[in-house]
Amino acid sequence: MEMVEAGHHVAVIDDLVVDLTKYHFHHPGGAFVLKQNIGRDISKYFHGAFSLENMGKNKVHNWYHSTQARRIVNDIAIGRYIKRAEVRLCSTMVDRNTN
Repeated sequence: MEMVEAGHHVAVIDDLVVDLTKYHFHHPGGAFVLKQNIGRDISKYFHGAFSLENMGKNKVHNWYHSTQARRIVNDIAIGRYIKRAEVRLCSTMVDRNTN
């Protein structure tokens, strides 16, 4: 992401680009969780499909964010991330002389 290379602390949740600059100090899970994921798609963490703590022996249950957390995401959203599909050009030659 160009924004991360420019020094912005942003991440992607679903298709929203969120600015983590002011919020990471207020995150209940701590600033570490957000700082480790700057520039990444963090949708799987937000929706509870994965947890950073599920590594090694100390497994924890996945976390599900509240409605309030979803409102905060909407408040810190600064844009939409649109990944454009690759376009492949292919040519097909048809022989029209089928006598």
